[in-house]
Amino acid sequence: MNMPSRRRALQVLAAGALVPIMYRGAPLMAASGHFAPNIGIPMVFTRTIERSLSDGAAIIVRRSFLIRFQDVGTGFAVTGEQSDIVVSAPSALSSLAAIERSRVDTSSFPLQLGVNGWIMGAGDAPDQAALNEAVAKATALIRAANLPEDEAAQARVFLVNIQKAASDVSSQPPADLFCPPTTKRIDKQSVTLPDGAEGQIEVSFEGKKSPESGLMQSAERSITTTLASSSRHSSERWNLSPQD
Repeated sequence: MNMPSRRRALQVLAAGALVPIMYRGAPLMAASGHFAPNIGIPMVFTRTIERSLSDGAAIIVRRSFLIRFQDVGTGFAVTGEQSDIVVSAPSALSSLAAIERSRVDTSSFPLQLGVNGWIMGAGDAPDQAALNEAVAKATALIRAANLPEDEAAQARVFLVNIQKAASDVSSQPPADLFCPPTTKRIDKQSVTLPDGAEGQIEVSFEGKKSPESGLMQSAERSITTTLASSSRHSSERWNLSPQD
């Protein structure tokens, strides 16, 4: 891997944990509506993560799982195993993309849902100290690479932009992923980086669900990161359908 490619890979890896730390779950709010998933019926759950890069390219990771819902009395258990993986990335990141293709995600399932369909334990927001620590660690990695100032500035944008790219870091889903809001929900949060730069992250989430069961059919979380005059976009899309 040449020097520019190595630098870009470092930036991506250093930034991997930041947005998941900030947005591990949805805001706590009262759930409403009917939720009655089909018990024991195999379904295909697909998550597609797309992250834009500074040059206009994107990293796309699409994972599929075969899952089942089980009634456990106090809610539902969701078990699943990865069944497919597709990774699209620029050639400069081909080595890291190959690593991601070979990785089997065993951490997404099992999940425990409440009777309302919300993921139990997924709604707790992290404190500012945890965020500051994560940013500081990522910044230290970039400084250790001795980047020129212009590249270091670009790396700071990456710090609040990239969620997951060719690394073993998985963002957590919204708490109400399996019973998403049909009206878009928007959350904004300001971020101060260790060098004093100010940024903002805007997260929106909405989906479609079955009128019969209340179960998610599709959902999307979009993240727009702004730092000074630079703006980046990323998205996560989920789909759930019966197995063919």
